[in-house]
Amino acid sequence: MRAPVELDRDAAEDALFGGGDEGGGPGPGGGPGGLARLAGKIARRQQAKARLDAEATGRQAEATAAHQGKITRLEARAAARRGDAERLAAETDARVADYQRRAAAKAAAGRRKRPDGRVPVPADRHIVVRRARQALAAAEQALAAAQAAPAAAAPPANPPKANTTDPASRVMPGKKGGFDQLHNVQALAGQHQVIYAIGTHDSPDDTGALHPLLGQGRANLDAAGLPGPIRTALFDAGYASEDNFTTPSETELYVAVTKEARQTGRLRDGRKPATMKPSWQQMAARLDAPEGKALYRQRAGIIEPVFAQQFARLGRHLNYRDTKVDLELHLWAASHNLLKAIRAQARHPATRLAPAS
Repeated sequence: MRAPVELDRDAAEDALFGGGDEGGGPGPGGGPGGLARLAGKIARRQQAKARLDAEATGRQAEATAAHQGKITRLEARAAARRGDAERLAAETDARVADYQRRAAAKAAAGRRKRPDGRVPVPADRHIVVRRARQALAAAEQALAAAQAAPAAAAPPANPPKANTTDPASRVMPGKKGGFDQLHNVQALAGQHQVIYAIGTHDSPDDTGALHPLLGQGRANLDAAGLPGPIRTALFDAGYASEDNFTTPSETELYVAVTKEARQTGRLRDGRKPATMKPSWQQMAARLDAPEGKALYRQRAGIIEPVFAQQFARLGRHLNYRDTKVDLELHLWAASHNLLKAIRAQARHPATRLAPAS
């Protein structure tokens, strides 16, 4: 589950570094905290540049891999075309040789009639062989062009940017439209709305967060002495992807393949998802089974109140930046889970732990 969370942009940094970025007074940047602010600004800019460089390196690595993959495919195509052309030419030559052999045998026997069947055409005049050789030439030309072309990454649609105030956040779509500097907060919770894992994902696209979130939940449960498997996990359609459906996992996934209201049966408009790949079809079949329908209807009631309760208590703003964001979110989760435990014990006094002797 994701939720965009806004940043309290200046208060935390001012508390850490002693005032705003501007202001009079002695020292670099003004004020007694000027040197600390300047050092922090330099460090943040270095981090931002390193992130931009890493993203550029990643784009180049992807472009290189894609380029090599294209060359591999073209090499395989050229090899196949070459094999076709050679096989067809050999078959044509064999037919010509056979015809000539039979014609010579009849001539030696004093027969004037030519051998049965159509007179075979030599390979260089045979239309099928010529077409196969043309296809081979086109494949070799495409391969040569690909090998000569540089493996350069395409420039991004928008100029790369990095936020030097909070490198951990991103420009993302807001909950009510528009864009802002936000964190995509991800949480994994159990049936009683106890948070198993929480953290941020560096993209507004949730698909890449699913398995890392499950992994974080698994590690937290192990650390708490709860080694049992996470048997099932429910995710909305924002997490639906081929990779998520095919990546091995101890958890049986139920990921919506269409909008929430339609998946839960609240909307019955008769519309069905477009033609899907096999993994999507398998997920759709799992969700359409009676057990899958019953399980998936629980999703919203488990995770949505977690964020609603957090926002009601603490608001939608984070007070810290960069590496402290995860610390703040874990404090959120710890306070949330403690309240759940306190209320559970208040409802069921018999479950209270006896004092240590």
